[in-house]
Amino acid sequence: MTLHSQNGNNWMGSVNGSTKVSDLDIPGTHDSATYTKSLPYVQTQRLSINEQLNAGVRFLDIRCRYFNGDFSIHHGPIYLNLNFQQVLDMCKTFLRNNPTETIIMSVKQEQSNDRYFPIRFQQYVSANPGLFLQTSTIPTLNEAKGKIVLFRRFSGGSFGIQATNFPDDTYGTYSNNGISMDIQDVYSYRTGWDIREKEFTEKYLIKARFSTSDFVLNYSSGFAGLGGITTVSGEVNRFLYNYFNHPLAKHVRNGYIIMDFPNVQTIRNIYMCNMVSNKKKIVKLNKDCNGNNDNDILLPQLNYSYKIDDFNWLGIKNDELSYIDIYDRNAVVRLYEHGYFSGSSRDMTYYNTGSCLTSQSFNDKTSSIIVRITGNYSKNSNEIDSDEIDYDKIDQTNNLLQTDDIKVFLNPNENVINIENSMSNIRRVTLYDLAGKQILDKVINEETFKYKIDLNLINTNQGIILIKIMDENGNIHNKKILIK
Repeated sequence: MTLHSQNGNNWMGSVNGSTKVSDLDIPGTHDSATYTKSLPYVQTQRLSINEQLNAGVRFLDIRCRYFNGDFSIHHGPIYLNLNFQQVLDMCKTFLRNNPTETIIMSVKQEQSNDRYFPIRFQQYVSANPGLFLQTSTIPTLNEAKGKIVLFRRFSGGSFGIQATNFPDDTYGTYSNNGISMDIQDVYSYRTGWDIREKEFTEKYLIKARFSTSDFVLNYSSGFAGLGGITTVSGEVNRFLYNYFNHPLAKHVRNGYIIMDFPNVQTIRNIYMCNMVSNKKKIVKLNKDCNGNNDNDILLPQLNYSYKIDDFNWLGIKNDELSYIDIYDRNAVVRLYEHGYFSGSSRDMTYYNTGSCLTSQSFNDKTSSIIVRITGNYSKNSNEIDSDEIDYDKIDQTNNLLQTDDIKVFLNPNENVINIENSMSNIRRVTLYDLAGKQILDKVINEETFKYKIDLNLINTNQGIILIKIMDENGNIHNKKILIK
């Protein structure tokens, strides 16, 4: 494999060519050609198609209307001052200049139901020989380099990845000509403080980590009534920036992220996830006591904490876990009876798993899980002494969750400590002085990314305070602050 500069225009050249295009983490754009219309309820992109491709976008969403024997590019009823050949010319130029790349192009029939649509599409293919990869199976990068891979959202075509069975303002698992797809395309706004689209975008990023479907397509686009498109995209894009700026994203499958007005840095952070070649899965979970249920959940090889609620979309609900198998000799998995990593627990390793949890008196009792890679245990150990494991200290230097997602700062005017978490809700805050004496221990039951500590209400002196913060996933973040 030849290493390239991993710039937006040629990043695929640094990915193993035997990788299927469905297994890549792909930044994409929704209604990719709308940059031509600066109308608040039409425009979803500011970058041109050329700029999108050079920034690293590899999934284009092209909506074609058959009109007067040609394909005009539309967003709903709005003509975007482009025709299909102009789009193809831009793609052709890009691929000629960047022969290591491929473009996955979704072509949807828009505002027309003309039976001549597939015939006219084939005429475009014939007029641009060698541009489209004419296959109906999922190609590898080597097979697709220099070509467009058709994602066919219209009936009657002779090739392409068929995607005619597609959700509208909903989500689910769909099968098209034997190719399975997990698709989230919820776009309507729900009243209230949160953006519904962000909620589903986040859930499908979680789903992608464990999905066994060929494709995972996660549309982060949405519409907010009078608030328009930018109300949704602003909120969701902030979330995506934080998510893909986090080291976790590079170690799990993320799928295709199809965005409105994407941040160029987020585009880069998504495609850079493909540069981590080993996304090994080391833990198998199942709700069948023999491990034979179809709904296997495989966890990646990294330190992480899970609520069983995360797996609801994947077939295992709270108190349904019956089977665990660990494939890595250096992994320790702690099962907790209650949510937020509390209650009785069991420590599981490579050497005491692979059977029903009844042997551990823990069948159908798990509500939260912590996975740690330790390297501390040998195959001579049949049991784990949980006293040997300090889950607050283990692997802290390499713990992927010890990042700057948590911000702590003092507001001397109000005499409060502000805590903000950009990734998840804050669940518990504990304060200590330098002697190790506990000053405050607060469990937070509300859903909040922010928390304030009023120093007027606690007994503390000037000096350094140590702050231990637990987020909703059970991850521990240690901070310190100077009180003057």
